[in-house]
Amino acid sequence: MAMPTDHPYLGFLVVCLGLGEGRDQPVSPRRSPKWNWDKLVQTAANEEILSTMHDALGRLKLIQEVPADVGNLFSTIKELNYERNELILSDLKSICRLLNSVGIEPVVLKGAAYLLTGVYPDPATRYLADLDLLLPASDFSVAIKLLKSQGYCCQSAHPVETIIGNAYPPLFRPHSVEIDLHRGLCLGVGGAVLPSSEVLSSSVLEELDGVRVRIPSPEHLVVHHIVHSQLHDFYRDRIRPSLRNMYDMVLLQDRFGDEIDWLSIEKRFRRKRQYAALGLYLRHVESTVGVASPIPIRMTGLMQLRWWHRAALRRAPGLRWFDPLYLFMAGVKPRTPLREVLSAPGGWKYLLAKPFTKNLYARRLAGVR
Repeated sequence: MAMPTDHPYLGFLVVCLGLGEGRDQPVSPRRSPKWNWDKLVQTAANEEILSTMHDALGRLKLIQEVPADVGNLFSTIKELNYERNELILSDLKSICRLLNSVGIEPVVLKGAAYLLTGVYPDPATRYLADLDLLLPASDFSVAIKLLKSQGYCCQSAHPVETIIGNAYPPLFRPHSVEIDLHRGLCLGVGGAVLPSSEVLSSSVLEELDGVRVRIPSPEHLVVHHIVHSQLHDFYRDRIRPSLRNMYDMVLLQDRFGDEIDWLSIEKRFRRKRQYAALGLYLRHVESTVGVASPIPIRMTGLMQLRWWHRAALRRAPGLRWFDPLYLFMAGVKPRTPLREVLSAPGGWKYLLAKPFTKNLYARRLAGVR
């Protein structure tokens, strides 16, 4: 079977994950005589799938062919990720129990929701960076005060940043995962594609050891995944989402199947004039991991130009230094609508100071390396 991508190590990972054509039948990925396992490990780390590699190689019965130190690394990472996820899910129950005590039933988002709904059958194989919880706007300040009373705090943030945007600055305490409390799902047009009120009203109540949490509907899980990837994430991440990001998409389709109304999703994006975000993402999943799009992708001339543009930036990241469109999208265009910034007290001062913020340029530099 031909690998869906011409990058040898990425193509190897795609086949290991059981993606591409003939994905129901184990296929051994081809390796060149100059195969470098260190490069494979680095690629897996960059693609955020290290914790899946032990099982993926075992599925193909290749684990015995892997050098002992590499095999031990994959096994250890999976074990450590299992322990970490157990602690994170325990934290989730503790936090939600605390919120339940004041009548709040948070909606669990993204990676944690994938584990709770069985999108990842083995929770040890999905890395969680943090916990994302969506709350009704009326409960937002109450939840923040309650968590702070229990020792959670946040890094010093500009007062404007606590007002604008879709989330409060991450809350944390020693030996606990970061908590992102959301009053909205995405910034700008992403929030219009998927309003938080809609997700809250259609979420499903679940009980975890007596703790009440809510889970978005399958359709909303998928829409949020695409919106976050293509409208919320930084532009460098839209150019080529990580393999873990695309693997999430494939597993969401596998898990929920006919519960996902793709025609409704397409109409949703079209209504907000964001069909290109949907179409380009599905085409990228199709071209990179070889899994066919669930709906026909209707490529307009402008979408095709955007596709070629992204393809050029993927092949030669150094071009981003000289590409005016990339520099605008990644370094100038704000993720938060200007009207929201300017309407906040002190918003105009915050906006004027932003170009002199050190981490702004650090993030941009990371995108061209």
